Amino acid sequence: ACFVANLSEAERESAARAPDLETTLHALWNAARSAWPDLGLGEDAFLRHLARHASEGWSDQLAQAHAGDLYLACACACGVPGAAAALRAAHCVTIESALRRLGGEDFAADLSQQLLEKLVVAAGDREALIARYAGRGKLAHWLKITATREGYAVLRKTQREVPTGDDAFFDRFVETGDPELAHLKQHYRAKFKD
Repeated sequence: ACFVANLSEAERESAARAPDLETTLHALWNAARSAWPDLGLGEDAFLRHLARHASEGWSDQLAQAHAGDLYLACACACGVPGAAAALRAAHCVTIESALRRLGGEDFAADLSQQLLEKLVVAAGDREALIARYAGRGKLAHWLKITATREGYAVLRKTQREVPTGDDAFFDRFVETGDPELAHLKQHYRAKFKD
């Protein structure tokens, strides 16, 4: 009932008529719960998360769902005690290796901590990033892709923000082939630095 109630309006009618829906949901819940028995996520929260990501063809999605991974992601998104630590223990190496390929050891160490926080902590209007995981593929693969995207975003940002000294800025800002302007530039350069 909780799953059906949280489906989109278009999907509720077909779900309500599905003959084995309760059996399928119960099997998913048991598989998910057995994968992470120490995390106390409630069944309703798990089913709401599952319904949130269900779309057309939801019955196939349920059959192919990675229940244990979805359970961990949902537990992290809901702030279940121990879930963030379990995510870190299970997937930190995956995240760091994806980032290491982009920017080296220091880059990976710095950004992996930021990304892990972004994954499990909601900020303002933004939900915890892990809440976007729909269980259609392995969580490790989703995290690798997410880490790569975040890494590229940071690299693009840092490439745009190239620090330059005053001389380089002044030369770049006032480029000219004009001899008079070149003389003024040379003559007043020291006064602009002060």
